[in-house]
Amino acid sequence: MAFISKAYKEKEFDIRMVQRGLSKGLVLQADVEKHQKKLPDDAANAEFVSIEFLRESLGRKPTGLR
Repeated sequence: MAFISKAYKEKEFDIRMVQRGLSKGLVLQADVEKHQKKLPDDAANAEFVSIEFLRESLGRKPTGLR
């Protein structure tokens, strides 16, 4: 039982679990916001890629996506 409890705690703030918990009243929005404030800022690790670059690298014709 401890294993299931630990696994649940690890996934408690997973986006799908949060959406479900909020809709069922199992999680408060204030708790979600408190958790999000504790998360590290990984913006420096982000990589941005344009749709045009992806399309060219895949060698496909334009799809109309912008």
